[in-house]
Amino acid sequence: MMDQSCITWYSGDRDEVPEAQKKVIKELGLKFRGKGQWQYFLSFEKGYTPFTLDARETGILTEAFKGLFMAVRAIKEKRISVDFEHGEILWRLYNTETKEWNMFAGPLPPCEREYPEIELEDQELRQKLKEQRQTNQDLAIELAYLQTEVRDQEYDRPLCPRVLIVMDWKRDMILNMDLMRPEDYEIDVILNFFIPYVLSNGRMKKIRARNPWVFAALIDICEYCGIELVKTSLGKVDNMLKGMTDRMG
Repeated sequence: MMDQSCITWYSGDRDEVPEAQKKVIKELGLKFRGKGQWQYFLSFEKGYTPFTLDARETGILTEAFKGLFMAVRAIKEKRISVDFEHGEILWRLYNTETKEWNMFAGPLPPCEREYPEIELEDQELRQKLKEQRQTNQDLAIELAYLQTEVRDQEYDRPLCPRVLIVMDWKRDMILNMDLMRPEDYEIDVILNFFIPYVLSNGRMKKIRARNPWVFAALIDICEYCGIELVKTSLGKVDNMLKGMTDRMG
């Protein structure tokens, strides 16, 4: 959830509801009782911690609920038949020509996220990287969230920091850790480490990774330079991140 932008509706327990929303519930005179009966809403935006909806997002969700009520009514009144058990969903799309909302049954849309595969266009740089001596280094490269909240006056909502972590796998040593800003592009962050590192230290023998952005940034140049790029679990990195998060409270 931390890597996407979306608006969410939850039915949860009272202690899960953000304090700001408890105040709104009280001001509106609403009452919820029992486990799983408290209604609350969260806005997710890449690079930030979940936050209470702003006015624009509240408007979007209000319109979504209006559409939901109409969709439920259409199914209850048997005006539309949807075979949910066999993978169909109810579509509700706005027709810009007729200025009307259309509802119909159809298959689920593709849900798998696509990532770019970057190819360095600077042929001189590609060749220079390839010509560096190859070492026996075995590195792990990971992009991860720290799972903690950071307040920064430059931003109007709390951050959930992402970091680029590079570990020497054999020596259990962190070689690089870059704290990212919400607007940073993953490809740039990865290549801004990889290129200077190879030019200064030589071509590593292997890179371990699991984050799709690492593969998007490095799959082409690693193949060109004869560097093994493998998808694998990164338990050592996970343990290090957990220790960091625990220390940060």
